[in-house]
Amino acid sequence: MIESDLLTAYQKETEEKTTRPAFWIYIAGVFIYSYLLFQDYCTAKETFSIFIWLRILPIILCLAGLVVHFLISRRYPRWGFIMFGMALVGTQMSVLGAVLVVFLLHLESFKFAAIYGWASLIIGSYLVAEGFKKYLWVINGIPALILVIILIFFLKIPTKDIPSITNPIELALITIVLGILDDKSRFRDFKMRKLVDEQKEMLAIEIEQRKKVEQKLETLAATDDLTGLFNRRATIKILRKYVALSQRFQKDLTLCFLDIDDLKGINDIHGHQEGDLAIKDFSDVLSKSVRVSDNLGHFAASGFLDEAPITGRIGGDEFLVILMDCNKKNAEILIRRVTDNLGKLQEGNGKPYRLSFSHGLIEYTPQSAQSVDELIVMADKLMYQNKQAKKQDKKQE
Repeated sequence: MIESDLLTAYQKETEEKTTRPAFWIYIAGVFIYSYLLFQDYCTAKETFSIFIWLRILPIILCLAGLVVHFLISRRYPRWGFIMFGMALVGTQMSVLGAVLVVFLLHLESFKFAAIYGWASLIIGSYLVAEGFKKYLWVINGIPALILVIILIFFLKIPTKDIPSITNPIELALITIVLGILDDKSRFRDFKMRKLVDEQKEMLAIEIEQRKKVEQKLETLAATDDLTGLFNRRATIKILRKYVALSQRFQKDLTLCFLDIDDLKGINDIHGHQEGDLAIKDFSDVLSKSVRVSDNLGHFAASGFLDEAPITGRIGGDEFLVILMDCNKKNAEILIRRVTDNLGKLQEGNGKPYRLSFSHGLIEYTPQSAQSVDELIVMADKLMYQNKQAKKQDKKQE
């Protein structure tokens, strides 16, 4: 969020810097054009008529548009400036027509000026709508200069008699200068936008990489190195969440506390490396035995829990399975499945020992008052009772 705000502020500052020179240039162009109109009026020595208003009105509209746009947006209205520049370009496109109309049709210069003043607005609007290209400034400005130079210096036409031709000389110069400066401003603006886009892209990549690293770190922090199951800290954290869900939705929850039998004997006789292999074998069997369907009822049907029940290693040889919306009777099915799969794993594996486990099941109901720690202690006691019962059965055999 902070990076986005910084980029927005930077982009706004850059845009204002690149448009500020164009603002004053276009305003200067307005006054210069107005001066040319006044000069043309004085040269022609015509009375103040409707044609004068018709010629002045287009530039008044341009200026009014700039002012209104500026007052509304409180910014330098780039497209408004370009619109005025387009009016000048349109004027240059009418130079050849000026010569034909004034000298062949003998139309008064002020009448023609009114015509090409409006034509410039129409042509300028069209150019803006179609998308303006920098070469139009030069293409439409330079021919005006060449044409007027030919008329004045080669055809020896007195300039005082053709004010509609002398004005385009100055207007053509203004047009070319405006085009060059605006093109430079556009180029700087383009470079700044490109820089901002590159920075945005780099920030997006960096943020994405950071998220991946954070997710990886979170996964590593919650995973038991040996088994790949949840570690004790993550398992207890999830259990607290599931207890809260049980209370919220009024659904039962069952804990399966499992402990590998005589792991100490395996470590003492065969070494700790073999003991680690035994833990890994048992955790693999436990993971394969636990199914999504063991989360019964409401949660499985609604897709609220879209993964298998939580399985974690909470001690050296101790494991915990959290079954949501499940009672002890259904949890016994999981215990039998683990026993069967563990037996299949050890058939013909050549190991000098056989893995077995003891378990304790405790059912939590929303009406229960036990805390998470108390639930684990109670499940551990039930597991210990199961282990002692198995030892007694062995002695009797």
